[in-house]
Amino acid sequence: HIAVFWFSMLCLSVLNIQFVMAEMGSHLEEYNPDHIGTVMVLTQRLSSLSFNIRDGILIRRGEKVSEFRRRYAIYSVPSLLEYFAYMFSFFGIITGPLVFYKDFITSLTADEKEQQPSYPFGPVLLKTLAGVGFLGLYVLGSDVYPYTKNINAEWMTNNSFIARFSYLYISMFVCRTKYYGTWIMGDAIFNA
Repeated sequence: HIAVFWFSMLCLSVLNIQFVMAEMGSHLEEYNPDHIGTVMVLTQRLSSLSFNIRDGILIRRGEKVSEFRRRYAIYSVPSLLEYFAYMFSFFGIITGPLVFYKDFITSLTADEKEQQPSYPFGPVLLKTLAGVGFLGLYVLGSDVYPYTKNINAEWMTNNSFIARFSYLYISMFVCRTKYYGTWIMGDAIFNA
C-alpha cells in the first residue's frame, strides 16, 4: 500500500513536470491538453484502493482500525473487471470526485430499494454555482494574474521578495481554481 502510494505519486509528479515543461516551451497558439486532473483522480483511486485492501488485511489479523477505515475496508482483491470499472468509471474519470471502491461496488450491485435517494435539488444547485464561480474566477483572474509572469526575469529583478511571493501565491491560486471548479461540478453531477 505504501509502495503503491509512492509509485502513483511519482507518476503524477513526472507527468505534472512534463506538462509544465511543455506548457512553458510552447507557443500561445499551440494547445497542450491538460491531463493532470484525470491523473490526480486515478492517483486518488489507486491509493485509496490499496489502503482499503490493506485495512481489510489488518482487520482479518485482528488489529484495531478506526470505524471509518473499517467501513471502507476491502477483504478480497477485486477482479480485473471490477478494478478497471472502478478506475475508469465514466462518471468522475475526468474530474472526480473520489469515490471509495466499496461505495462504487455497492452502487452497482444494490437493488433500487437499497440505494440511497439522490441529493435534493438545492445542494446540487449550490455545488454547480460554486463550480461556475471558480471557473469564472479562473477565466477572469488568469488574464489579470498570468502565472507566466513568475518566470519573467525582468519582473523578478524589479520587484521585492514580498511582491514576488504575493504574486506567486495569488497567480497559483487563480491557476488552481480551474481544478476546484471542475471537481465541484463533477461532485454535483455525481450527486444529481
